[in-house]
Amino acid sequence: MVGVAVFAAGGNSLIKDDRHKSIPNQYLAAVETCKHIGAMVEQGWEIVLTHGNGLGANGGCEYCSNVDPSRTEKYHPALDIY
Repeated sequence: MVGVAVFAAGGNSLIKDDRHKSIPNQYLAAVETCKHIGAMVEQGWEIVLTHGNGLGANGGCEYCSNVDPSRTEKYHPALDIY
């Protein structure tokens, strides 16, 4: 083992800049992040991956429960990072 790395991925960490706030852009940022994490796993790192402290931590769970899955499921295909 090389070491332990902790990632809090989600919320603002997936928004690269003001021009890349959309769900498809956040998905692409997550794919990029997963590739880096996958490379670290291959190098022997132990990974702790958690969500950031965005909506859920701020009482925004009602927002999450009101999202229509038919509008978002096309952006959530399985990530093949290996």
